[in-house]
Amino acid sequence: MKCSRGNFGLLTALALPILLGAAGGAVDVYTAFTEKANLQERLDSGVLAAAGETTESAQRRKIESFLGAYNDDVGAVDFKQALAVTQNTDGSVTGRYKTQIAPSFLQIIGIESLPISVSSTAIASKAKGSGTC
Repeated sequence: MKCSRGNFGLLTALALPILLGAAGGAVDVYTAFTEKANLQERLDSGVLAAAGETTESAQRRKIESFLGAYNDDVGAVDFKQALAVTQNTDGSVTGRYKTQIAPSFLQIIGIESLPISVSSTAIASKAKGSGTC
């Protein structure tokens, strides 16, 4: 009968880098989903507020003001490339925002960035009169 007392140590040493990589990747993916949810909330708020504006430039400024706090957290962002604002024919406003985040653990295996994109559409009501309902 052969001695097999060292098998656990050998298998653990072989599996540990894979398990740590998977756990680190899961942390990075969770971070990306959290950032996407945060961006979606800010874009939804910005587009909803911008729907009441009449010009596309005013709508863009309104959306940028809502996204500005997010950008303070991640650094300077070029809104001209990251944000697209469209006035639709039905009077609604659509905002699309694209960015990338740098993962912490996935860089070890060569993934330098994770793309995130969010989109939101809102329309302002054209209710006549004042008051509610």
